[in-house]
Amino acid sequence: MARKTKKDWYWACAQIVSQDGALALTIDRLCQAVGLTKGSFYHHFGGIDDFIEQYLLFFEQEGTLQIIETVEIEITPAAKMRKLIELVIADPPDLEAGTRAWALQDSRVQAVFERVDQQRFAYVTELWRPLVADEATAILRGRMLYTILIGGNHVFPPLSQSELRALFNAYLEAFEI
Repeated sequence: MARKTKKDWYWACAQIVSQDGALALTIDRLCQAVGLTKGSFYHHFGGIDDFIEQYLLFFEQEGTLQIIETVEIEITPAAKMRKLIELVIADPPDLEAGTRAWALQDSRVQAVFERVDQQRFAYVTELWRPLVADEATAILRGRMLYTILIGGNHVFPPLSQSELRALFNAYLEAFEI
């Protein structure tokens, strides 16, 4: 059996929250999902509150900062946008949707989403700045791009990867990117 890491616990959390909601998140449920004991849980975390804090840091790092680092390898703003879209389409949409729904119930999660949404929105706006004549247009197009992603994950049923890809492609084509 492969050794489990903190990431295994975090991915289990995301799956539990996306499938059954934040109220289903318990140490017992996490242990069952990861296939380890409470002792193993407490080896990594000081309790459920410590776990949630660490999960939220992981969520922000993996779901925002690491994606931006990966996208920044590209040279042009258009290539960066295409890389960003490729990365966000590859992620399972229900994982973020579940955590986003959790933010409606927990101020700690809401604070992280406020920060994450601001970081993401600022980044996509930054990508548009060299491509348009004014700041207002960069902000509007950045907001549109980000709203497609968030909205595509929150309609019922959520848009499939191919539907989301088609929507992003239409967005880029509309602006000749």
